Amino acid sequence: MSDNTLAKMVERGEIATATPRPDADSLEHVVEGCFACGGPESAMHSFTTYYRKDDGKLDGCWLCKPCTRLIFNLNDPGEVLFTLSTEDILARNPELRQAYIEGRITRTADYPAGFVLKGELP
Repeated sequence: MSDNTLAKMVERGEIATATPRPDADSLEHVVEGCFACGGPESAMHSFTTYYRKDDGKLDGCWLCKPCTRLIFNLNDPGEVLFTLSTEDILARNPELRQAYIEGRITRTADYPAGFVLKGELP
């Protein structure tokens, strides 16, 4: 695994995390979500790419404009894009990533995939 994944860069403090969503625990459905930060999708500004699942197969995902800009401003954006894996899902948003790890958030079957956060609305 490359040392230049989004997850590793966040872990080393080389890139900033996204602002946590204050409503993350109360959301029933987050069907549009950036692969890296969980931010909102824009048809005009989203970048569709692939990541490698734990079983080694590729799956579609998309990155929002701020995450795309961040990656393409790196010295070697290709290294990050070609090594995206499940480690990088929501790497820039600790709150949503923790929900994903705990099984409270799952990926949708949309293409490219978004996210669904399990829970009850207030």
